[in-house]
Amino acid sequence: MVKKNKKAILQLINSIENILSKNNTFDTNYKTTSIKIYPILVLHDRQFNVAGLNLLLDAWFQEELKHLSQKGLYTQKVRPLVIIDIDTFIFHQDLFRNRTLKLNLILDEYFKFITFDKNKKYINDDHVIRYAKRTLMSFSLFLFNYVYDHNIRKVPGMILEKGVKLFD
Repeated sequence: MVKKNKKAILQLINSIENILSKNNTFDTNYKTTSIKIYPILVLHDRQFNVAGLNLLLDAWFQEELKHLSQKGLYTQKVRPLVIIDIDTFIFHQDLFRNRTLKLNLILDEYFKFITFDKNKKYINDDHVIRYAKRTLMSFSLFLFNYVYDHNIRKVPGMILEKGVKLFD
């Protein structure tokens, strides 16, 4: 039997509970029904960008989120958990910095992309399988494809700046 270690997920849940119950003394001037919460696990290793890991961790996260809802907290605007490796942020930093990409909007696009709609009319079994496979895609791969498809791909300035010095 595999032991589930949900330490990071429980830390996120505790933070969300503090936000939704207004236990953070530094900021309580908001309506808990108005805020959107985007829980993100930032990891240091790209090997965690494996197909399906985000889906698995989000399933555990959703289990824990139900407990907050049962406590009477308004969890409807808590978005799904997403794993993002630090290299993805570094590589796309210029697009985020100049607001070509807005993290909350690109995350919403990702959630739409990976959500499997059981009520959708699918053409055939292959169509169902193709859409089901999308649920397994990592955010990093989604973002790479999104940037490429929207023709906004850009070599980070940091790489251009530091890379040139390597060959001097």
